[in-house]
Amino acid sequence: DDLGAIGAWYVFANIGLYPMIPGVGGFSLNSPAFPKVKVMLGNGKILTISGGSESKLYIQNLRINGKNWNSTWLNLDEVKNGGNIIYQLSTTPNKTWGTQPPPSFN
Repeated sequence: DDLGAIGAWYVFANIGLYPMIPGVGGFSLNSPAFPKVKVMLGNGKILTISGGSESKLYIQNLRINGKNWNSTWLNLDEVKNGGNIIYQLSTTPNKTWGTQPPPSFN
């Protein structure tokens, strides 16, 4: 028994968000497998993630709360009060998406 570690990894990996750095309020972004997910946050707000696909693995475009997003990092502050993350995926890579560097941590 791994106390839910593999289950938690699977869910995070398949909704397109992964808490890459323990103790830091943020997520690494990846392509989600589920077409639509609603996450009920601890404050009762809902975060909706849509656009996932098991066959389209590459992020072409991403919008978070109506804003175009070009980083592979998402700060928790952007979604802690709920909102929408909309992925546009493709079978071919978009080499211009995700070119904004993630934050640097000291």
